[in-house]
Amino acid sequence: MDVTERLTRGDWAERLGLLGFRDEDRAPAQRMIEGVLADEDDLARVRLLAARLQARIGDYFDPWEGEMFSDGDAHHRLGRGVVPMCALLATADDVHEHHLSRGIAPEDSWRALSDLGQQVYKDRLVNGSTGLHNHGWLRGNWAGGHAWIGRLQFELTRSTLGRDDASEEYVLSVHIPETGPLRPADCDEAFERAVEYFASHYPEYGPIRHLVCHSWLLDPVLCDLVPGSNVDHFQRRWTNWACETADRDGYYFGFGIEPAAGVDLPDGLDALPSDTRLHTAMIGHWASGGHFSSCSGSIMVGAADD
Repeated sequence: MDVTERLTRGDWAERLGLLGFRDEDRAPAQRMIEGVLADEDDLARVRLLAARLQARIGDYFDPWEGEMFSDGDAHHRLGRGVVPMCALLATADDVHEHHLSRGIAPEDSWRALSDLGQQVYKDRLVNGSTGLHNHGWLRGNWAGGHAWIGRLQFELTRSTLGRDDASEEYVLSVHIPETGPLRPADCDEAFERAVEYFASHYPEYGPIRHLVCHSWLLDPVLCDLVPGSNVDHFQRRWTNWACETADRDGYYFGFGIEPAAGVDLPDGLDALPSDTRLHTAMIGHWASGGHFSSCSGSIMVGAADD
């Protein structure tokens, strides 16, 4: 079957729901699919991208190598990232089958793949309409080594844990979807379930001894800005090995704003909403000359090496 024939399916309302599309995004997404189906050049591009995605399924550790998508998709006549979105939709069944081959329950597979709808949602929050500017991020998920477990997402990967003299080990990289508060009990549950999940379904890469994370939420300054908060508790879990200034991440992940290229940050503080304790603290920190960093850190979840 030509992979693009999968885009002609008649149950898109149900399928988009499985893939995490919010109600506001489903009708626009269906119109985008219909527009791509009507254009042979778009379909040829979908076939090309779908073949690249399919070739990476099961390649959990190097899905970022080589060409996959292109920046030109950001300005498609039908919207941001429309052709990559259609390629991802057309290959979701392939990733789902890979999950099932590892004994993953169908509902857990669809939950992992629902990050597609989550990224479409984030695009709408940032840009005001349905689209997919984060399509490059999803190539890792489509390799088949991701899981969405409770409050957090987890990716099977490798890391040296910041040690120059150490070889890489298999770890779980933690990602934080924008779905609500980071309650400590919810994080504890997700961590515990994730270690068991990957031990069960990816046993050849175990035992997993560490979780890793790279995020602005690991910035130690947050502990001083919002002491006792969920963000404070989350940051204190991690042992950081590297940090770099990343005010853009504070804007993008903290406020849902993508600063324009070339804009010096922080900029336009008066226009930022101070509707939460965290937002108020962030604005005050920037106004006083401070900056935010994106940090890499780890948590030990298994027994230490002998």
